[in-house]
Amino acid sequence: MHGLLVDEYIEDRDSDGDYHLTFKEYTSQSVNERDLNSGEDWELSLNERFNKIDENKDEILSHPEVENYLFPVFYDHDPADEEAEHIMAETDDDKDGKISHYEMMKHLRVFVGSQVLQQGKLLMRSRDEL
Repeated sequence: MHGLLVDEYIEDRDSDGDYHLTFKEYTSQSVNERDLNSGEDWELSLNERFNKIDENKDEILSHPEVENYLFPVFYDHDPADEEAEHIMAETDDDKDGKISHYEMMKHLRVFVGSQVLQQGKLLMRSRDEL
């Protein structure tokens, strides 16, 4: 799912079709030329952010750099893994490492409110639209 969103982010801004973003392309939908020319604060702020995202300092943003910017991994772990661990801790009553049908039905509220479930719904909706 991340890959599709990163592709869309890049495609929306990539004016020359090289599948990379220059500073000008990066800022093309963030602000308009009037905002950039109205004061140094806008440009400085965007320039600092661009330089943070540009991990290898080649003055272009690649797919992996944009992905790391849009979907940072917090605390050296994946939020999806954290959610899965939470679901297991809340629902695996017999601690066998599996969730039985009974455990799932007993703890249905955990699944209904799960961020993983919500992401799955968004993924299916995105696929239906494609």
